[in-house]
Amino acid sequence: MYNSSTLFLVILTFICINSVLSSGKPWEPEPDANMWYQSKHQKLLNQTKQFGSEIQAVFLGSTFISAWTMFGKEIWKNYYQKHQSYNYGIWNDRTENVLWRIENGELDGLQPKLIVLEIGLFNIINTDDSTVDIAEAIQIILKKLLKKFPNTKILLISVLPCGNKANDQKVDEINDIIENNSDDSKIFYLDLAKYFRNESGKLIKEYYYDNALVFSKKGYEKWHEIMKPMFEKLLQ
Repeated sequence: MYNSSTLFLVILTFICINSVLSSGKPWEPEPDANMWYQSKHQKLLNQTKQFGSEIQAVFLGSTFISAWTMFGKEIWKNYYQKHQSYNYGIWNDRTENVLWRIENGELDGLQPKLIVLEIGLFNIINTDDSTVDIAEAIQIILKKLLKKFPNTKILLISVLPCGNKANDQKVDEINDIIENNSDDSKIFYLDLAKYFRNESGKLIKEYYYDNALVFSKKGYEKWHEIMKPMFEKLLQ
C-alpha cells in the first residue's frame, strides 16, 4: 500500500521520538529535545510566515493530525487544502509540546476561522501522567487558544483509542472529562473515538495502520465522513 521509503520514514520517526519521555507536568510548556523536532518547528514557523494571511483552518496536534497529509493525503488535497486548511501536527506530540509551540510563534499572527485540535494519546503512552492531569492540560490548551484567537471556533477531537486495553481505558476517562468543555459557541466537541471501535470495544482494524497509533487511508476517509458536516458549518 505504501512504498518502502515512506514506511522507513514512519518507522524511523517512531524509533527516534518514542525514546523521548516527558520530564515535567503535562501543562508545563516543553519542546521535544531532539533535532528533528526543532527542524519541524522551524518549518511550521516558516509555514505561518509564508501562508499566514490565507490560513482559514488550523489542524493542531499530534500523529493523527500530522498524518493527514501522508495517509489521508488525497482527501487533504481535494478537500481540506481547498478550504485553506494547514497542518500543524507533529508526530508523537504531547500536551506540553503543543503548549510550547503555541507560546513559541507557530500560530502568531494567524486569524483562522477554525482550529481542529487533537492531542493527548502520547501523554498516555509515553508518560506516567494521570488522566486528570492530561485532561487539565488539554483544558489549558483550549484556554490559551481562546485567549489568542477570541474570534476563532475550536473543534476538539476526542483522544483516539490505540487498541491497548489499559491505555484505551485512560482514553475514555480523559474523553469523559474534556467533552464537558464543549459550549456550542466557541468550543465544539467531536467524539470521533466511538466510530473506530466495534460493539465489543475493539479497534476496527481496517481503520488503522499496523501499529494502531495512526489511521490508515480508510481511517482518514472515515474521519472525513464524520467530521465534514461539522467542519463546514464551523468554517462558515
